[in-house]
Amino acid sequence: MDYYSSLDSRSLDSTPTIFEIISSNELEHLLSPSLRYIVVHYAQKYPSLFLKLAMNFDELNLVIRGLIEHHYLKSWNSSFTENFYGLKRQTLNKIDIKDSNHKIFDIVEQKKRLSQWQIYGSLINLVGGAYINEKLDVLYERLHAKILLKTLKPTTLINKLKIYFVKIYPYILSTIKLLNVIFQILYLSGRTKSPSFIDYLLKIEYSRLSKFDYDLHDTTTKPQTNTTTTSKTKTNSRPPSFGQHLTSMIQVYQKPIKSLIMKLSTTIFPLAIFLLKFLEWWNSSEFASKISKNQQNIIDKDIPPPKTLKTITKSSNCPICKDVIHNPAIIETGYVFCYTCIMKFLIDGDEKIGGRCPITGKRLLGCRYSNGLKEWKIDGVRRLMI
Repeated sequence: MDYYSSLDSRSLDSTPTIFEIISSNELEHLLSPSLRYIVVHYAQKYPSLFLKLAMNFDELNLVIRGLIEHHYLKSWNSSFTENFYGLKRQTLNKIDIKDSNHKIFDIVEQKKRLSQWQIYGSLINLVGGAYINEKLDVLYERLHAKILLKTLKPTTLINKLKIYFVKIYPYILSTIKLLNVIFQILYLSGRTKSPSFIDYLLKIEYSRLSKFDYDLHDTTTKPQTNTTTTSKTKTNSRPPSFGQHLTSMIQVYQKPIKSLIMKLSTTIFPLAIFLLKFLEWWNSSEFASKISKNQQNIIDKDIPPPKTLKTITKSSNCPICKDVIHNPAIIETGYVFCYTCIMKFLIDGDEKIGGRCPITGKRLLGCRYSNGLKEWKIDGVRRLMI
């Protein structure tokens, strides 16, 4: 991809393949889940610092992603992932001039730049669409569960609208997916230059980044000396006011801070995606399961087996619920309980006096308290085969 993006598009077909666009879209769909996973992971470890951030992740992601995507759409006419793949968006038109002269090519490229309404339409599609889709999915799951449990009844107009939403929402999603598939097939066959239904409505086509885009970006990012302000400061005999000092400070630090944020975004986003894909591989690989089994064996070796049969209770009733033992489980002190009873007793125990045998009060080696989750982690409860 870097090879194509660094070439002048006059020397090759500037229209990207459907596989490049699909790869870019798939990478874009991984950005928010990757960042969410990192935030939730650290919120479990440090809830006082990151819990509020995790609870309001969708809104913060909407603002931060919106600012970053707006910067890339305005500067490069492409989203963050499209720029990563060396792609750009441009106005859909019939202009197609392959010329060796620089002037005509630059004029055509300038005419193909996105307009303001196309930039904001793309921004709403990239960031706002994902945010609305996330909220509607959560609402659909909640309402669908209430309908299955028959707790949502059509007694009021609002409840009728909720039931109607649950009925039509899957069809709306299926229709949008079907339209995108149709446009991808048409794009693959060369019938259209818009690979999605939204791009067709916005009159947007895709192309590869060319030398014109890099030159344009270089000229816009170069610092420009303001001769008018320097001449004013020389002729101005009055000392600058506090507002002028504040304005000058903002102008001095604005561009470095903005460039730093953009550089951090280009590092954090790919790192978050790599971390998410690595964890997906780790959880699905046999290597991780073998290590977890070895760790479980180490824990079982550390926890002593139950004592001799003389100390094991011979009663057929559970000491906790006082009913006949179902799904018997034994702890290291030798007493037998219902598996659900002993697990609930140990998990719900207090931080100071929990993690102990209900009969003897002895601290169990397999019980450890998690300060982050505010509950007990239980190991060493063994099932009995009778």
